Amino acid sequence: KRPKTKVSIDYLGIVLISVGVSLLLLWVTFAGNDFEWISVPSLLMVGSAALLLIIAVVVELKVKEPVIPLGLFKNRTFTLSVIASISVGVAMFGTAVFLSQYMQLARGATPTESGLLTIPMMAGVLISSTVIGALVSRRGKWKGFMVAGGVLLIIGSILLSRLHYDTDFWYVGVSMFVLGAGVGMLMQNLVLVVQNTTEVKNLGVATSAVTFFRSLGGTIGVAVMGSILGTVVAEDIKSGVSGLPPEQQLQAAQALGGGAIPQVNQLPDFLRVIVESAYGTGVGTVFLAAVPLAIVTLIAVIFLPNIGLGTQNAIQRARAEGPGADAPAGAAGTTGAVAHDAAGADRAGDADAAAREREVEDAEDAAIDAAAASVGLSPVGLVHPDGSGDERSSANRRTGSGGE
Repeated sequence: KRPKTKVSIDYLGIVLISVGVSLLLLWVTFAGNDFEWISVPSLLMVGSAALLLIIAVVVELKVKEPVIPLGLFKNRTFTLSVIASISVGVAMFGTAVFLSQYMQLARGATPTESGLLTIPMMAGVLISSTVIGALVSRRGKWKGFMVAGGVLLIIGSILLSRLHYDTDFWYVGVSMFVLGAGVGMLMQNLVLVVQNTTEVKNLGVATSAVTFFRSLGGTIGVAVMGSILGTVVAEDIKSGVSGLPPEQQLQAAQALGGGAIPQVNQLPDFLRVIVESAYGTGVGTVFLAAVPLAIVTLIAVIFLPNIGLGTQNAIQRARAEGPGADAPAGAAGTTGAVAHDAAGADRAGDADAAAREREVEDAEDAAIDAAAASVGLSPVGLVHPDGSGDERSSANRRTGSGGE
C-alpha cells in the first residue's frame, strides 16, 4: 500500500506558465498581421511573457511539488529530447498545414483532394513508426534508428523546399513520404528514451513535458512559418501583377484587392498562374526555413546518451529503486513470480523487507484466487501455488474461493 500523503498543488506555477506561454502564442499569431514584429505591442507581449516565465521558474524552484520539476533538465537525455522534439513538432504540424495550402492554392485541388494528396506523409509516419517501433522493442537498440530519422527529416525538408506550382506529383509524394518517415522514427522514440532514463516518480511529468514542448514548438513554428509564407506570397504576386498590361492589372486589383485568400479556380487564367506560382514558391521557402531546425534535431539526437532500454515495467522499477516505492498489491502487468524474483534479488538479507514482500505476494495470490473463483476457473499465476502463505493469506483464499 502507498503511504497516505498530503498533496500540494502548484496553482501559482500553473497560472504563471499558462499565461506566459499563452502570451507568446498570441504574439506569434498577431505579429505581422495586426502589428509589426518589431513594435510597441510586440515588445509589451514578449516582455510580459518573459517576465511571467522567469517568475514561474523561481516559483518552480521553491514549491514542494512543482508542475514541471526543473530538476528534470539536469537529465541530459530529457533536455536533448525536448530540444529535438521542437523541430519534430514543426515538421509534423507544418506539413499538415502548408502542404494542404500548397495543394489547394498552388495546384487547384479541393479541400478533400488536398487531404488525400497528403496521404504519403501520413503513410511515412505510420509505416516507419510501426516498423521501427517493433525493431526497437525487439532489439533494445534505438540510437541508429533515431539518427537515421534525423537525417530523413533534413532530406525531406530540403526536397520539399524545391516545390513549385508545376512540380511533378510523384516528386511531391516521395518528398512527403521521406519527411513522414523521419518524423515517425523520432516522435515517439524521443518519449521512449526519456521514459527509460527518468525516475519512476517523474515518469508521468517527463512524458507530458516532452509532448508539451513538441506541441508548443510546433505551434510557434507554424505561426512564424505562416508569416514567412504570407510575406513571400505577397511579394511574388505584387511583382507578377506589376508586369501585366494595365487592363489586366485592373482585373487583378479587383480580384485580389480584398486581401482574402483567393479561390484559385475562379481567377482568370493569367492571374491564376501568378497566384499558383507565388504559393508554390512560398511553401517551398517555408520548408527551406525549417531545415535549420531539422539540423538542430539531428545534432541533439547524436548527442543523446546511448543507454540501452530497460526490461522492467514501472512497478518493477519502483520496487528496485527503494523499499518505500512498492507498488500496490495485484497491480496490472506484473505476475507474482516476476515480482518475487526481482524483489527478492534487491532485498536479500533484509528480514523486514522480505516480510513485506511476502505480504505483497500473499495479497496477489488472494486477488488471483478471488478473480478466478468469480468466473469458475482454476487460479493461474500464483506465487505460492501450494498454499504455503501465512494464515491471513489462507483466510483470504478461503474468502475468495467462496465467491466473495
